[in-house]
Amino acid sequence: MLRDGIYVGFMYDSEEDGMFLMPLDVRYCRIVGKTAEGQWIVYFDANYFNQGNNIQFIEGVDGDTSMCWDPCFIDGYKQYDTQGRDY
Repeated sequence: MLRDGIYVGFMYDSEEDGMFLMPLDVRYCRIVGKTAEGQWIVYFDANYFNQGNNIQFIEGVDGDTSMCWDPCFIDGYKQYDTQGRDY
């Protein structure tokens, strides 16, 4: 947070594993507003998955998808991939 000036994370919450906050690369995040409740609305640029080996977070490695990100990222990337930057 000191280096980037902001911390952006995605919260995983399950009864079995508890809560986990996964940090997102701030270079691919953009604050676009606030909700009526005062929470920040952040957009995540799906182009992140086209950089280096990051596609592994969507497709898995050698058929193993256990380390893939949340389905909202997978679905979002698929829509981005087919619809382009407008998504």
